[in-house]
Amino acid sequence: MTYLLTKPLFVKEDLVFPDIIAKNLKNLQLASNQSQEKVSSTPVQEENHILDELNRFIKNNDIKAETSRLPSFCCIFFNHLDGMTQKMIANRLNLENFLGASVVSLHEKSKHLAESVVFTLVVCIVIGARLFDVIFYQDLSFVLAYQPASIFKIWEGGLASHGGAFGLMVGIFLVTRRKVFKNLELNWLRTADLLVIPTSLVSGFIRVGNFINQEILGKPTRLPWAVIFGHPADGSAVVPRHPVQIYEALVYFFLLVFFSFSWSRLFTLKQPGKCVGLFLLLLFSARFGLEFLKTEQSVSLTKSYLSMGQYLSVPFILLGAFLFVRKAK
Repeated sequence: MTYLLTKPLFVKEDLVFPDIIAKNLKNLQLASNQSQEKVSSTPVQEENHILDELNRFIKNNDIKAETSRLPSFCCIFFNHLDGMTQKMIANRLNLENFLGASVVSLHEKSKHLAESVVFTLVVCIVIGARLFDVIFYQDLSFVLAYQPASIFKIWEGGLASHGGAFGLMVGIFLVTRRKVFKNLELNWLRTADLLVIPTSLVSGFIRVGNFINQEILGKPTRLPWAVIFGHPADGSAVVPRHPVQIYEALVYFFLLVFFSFSWSRLFTLKQPGKCVGLFLLLLFSARFGLEFLKTEQSVSLTKSYLSMGQYLSVPFILLGAFLFVRKAK
């Protein structure tokens, strides 16, 4: 929704009932006698003319910018926009209220946009997470030789978060090939920027779930806040351990709060990738450090100072640093 606020002009897909809108043009005092004649021509010309008149109203009318019809989470972003953009948004909201169901509102458009990508992203995340677990954390040759069907048994566990991040990137690339994303100038990086906050929230809850399920355990410790897991998922010893799942969940929730309050400054429309770059840099740097407190989960990595999670974090750290420091074209 916040991104669509920067795209207040109507497009053809927003016109649900063009004939009803045309009848209301006179009430809005948008069309002169000459333009009314244009409305009565061919359907294509009618739609084009309606768009021209509605968008002329959005650009030229002077209505006080009200945020009462905006979702609460959009108000902070709205207040950081320039006066001209605020005025155009106010005009768009006024038209949506006047025209009702004959047009698609920005709120409805944002819901449709989100619903259209959820399935693709979830599928790509699960596939990526499962493949990374099989390739980097299990004995791949043994699995392929004796248990190839186990690759598809995601309900038995075995999902790697690094693979989920990679799958999410692939999913974003696929959905941004769609026409609706191109029309809104939502490329791969801009869409990734938009997903930083929800990704932080979901990832934090996933780590809380790992804590409850007693998986992804920390190393033994004598610290006073150590946790004893009575039934570790991997069958390891019942001893006091670092609650690394909670450590990592706190990192995600910190990023959630940080990006929520810094959104207006970081989400610069002139430089796509700024938010996701900083997100990857902070998150996987924290992950790299926390891996020192985790037990090694990869059966294929032995006698190594670094864990598999740390090796997999390095490419994301480098990518994040590149996206954050690069200059916008």
